[in-house]
Amino acid sequence: MILKRPVMNLQEDSKRYQKRRVISFRPEGKSLGEVEGFHIINIPIERTLCVNVGPIDVKQFEAIVFMSEKSVECFTVNSMPEKVYAIGSETALLLKAKGIIPIVPETYDSKSLADRILKDGITSLLVIRSNKGNSYLRDKLQGEIKYKEVNSYIIENDEKGVEKAKEYLESCWADYIVFTSSETAKVLSKYLSDRCNYIVISIGPFTTEAIERKKEVKIIESKEHSIGGIRKLLQDLR
Repeated sequence: MILKRPVMNLQEDSKRYQKRRVISFRPEGKSLGEVEGFHIINIPIERTLCVNVGPIDVKQFEAIVFMSEKSVECFTVNSMPEKVYAIGSETALLLKAKGIIPIVPETYDSKSLADRILKDGITSLLVIRSNKGNSYLRDKLQGEIKYKEVNSYIIENDEKGVEKAKEYLESCWADYIVFTSSETAKVLSKYLSDRCNYIVISIGPFTTEAIERKKEVKIIESKEHSIGGIRKLLQDLR
């Protein structure tokens, strides 16, 4: 007796085969979400840990800025300065959920944020961030205004995750490689292979700068420097 495979399964396999494959490296518990036409896997290569920063008198600062979603999750105070800034739309959404309406720069990157803070005439600033990430905001503002950074969480590399990501990058499995932070780009870009035909998608200019340039690797930078912007870019690439 010959068993025939159901037609429905063949159709499902066909649809699965037609989907373009994407790898991202967002922290554990985060992802790009589903995008029609794409098979997306996420390989976390970092662990994040909230830090008890102790009591901080935020009222001595005119403004406070949150540099990531995690910085919001890991920092708790009873009151905020008059002005609150968020580097991007996802970070802003978390603040809004807490009843705080933040100021968001025109483009979601450190340069645009620094320009907005100076334009607003801020003279003292508290920055909530991780122990890693680019130093542009600090370099730009530290000599101009009263500036203090607080690391509300720390980032550590997950070596097993890095090894898994390395295997995927060197195997040419994906059609698109997505970097959503400069730190993951610094760690993993050296494993990008010239013999692969994948396209690298960068969330923004500082991440693009962190990517180790490969002669035959094409890089596309998201116009909107956010996870939502990357999702829109993938939809446009279908």
